[in-house]
Amino acid sequence: PWDLADPMHDHTFSNPELYAFVDVSQNNHKSGREHWDNLHARWRSLEDAPRPINNTKIYGGPDGQFGSVDDGLERFWRNLLGGAASARFHRPELGIGLGDPAPAHLRSVRMVEAAVDWFSMKPAPPLLSTDETNEAYLRARPGREYVLFFPNGGQAVLSSPAGQLHARWLSPDTARWRDAELLEATADGGFRLQAPGAGRWILVLSRSAWTDATGLPGSKLGPE
Repeated sequence: PWDLADPMHDHTFSNPELYAFVDVSQNNHKSGREHWDNLHARWRSLEDAPRPINNTKIYGGPDGQFGSVDDGLERFWRNLLGGAASARFHRPELGIGLGDPAPAHLRSVRMVEAAVDWFSMKPAPPLLSTDETNEAYLRARPGREYVLFFPNGGQAVLSSPAGQLHARWLSPDTARWRDAELLEATADGGFRLQAPGAGRWILVLSRSAWTDATGLPGSKLGPE
């Protein structure tokens, strides 16, 4: 079933002695906030006894049968920020496979992973507020590091105890960083975040200062 809340999915989620991982590929027929919320509910159910949550098939491709290319790319990033252990584009035409624009997005994942302590971070939707339902998504190590995905521009308010956060925007469609900037918290302790423009954006926030030639804290990246 495409609905992860369907009892049929309990056969894998509720039997760790039989299944060393779970697969949520059917959720990749869903879009927008529903896609995120369904994954998050299942992620929460495994939080105390984690197992890998895999995505063998991320649908969304040129034929549009199970979603557009844009849907597939959004699902890819929501899966990663949402705690999935794997994220694989389904083969064309039901997915984009390794054809364009997949390579830039795969490079972008590695760029973000090199910039933060990815495996110490968790999905943290309570820390983020938006005006639209599909405006932004968050993975965080609260007070220290944050990664946000904006599917199509937009804005969001982040709750953080840090008074300042160093920020850098990444275009996943081109795998290129924008210049770093320093953000100041508002009087109520939040950070008002505005995407640089329309389209997909990744935002990396860190309490640490930018320390290397790439402008990223603790980054292992080489020059762009």
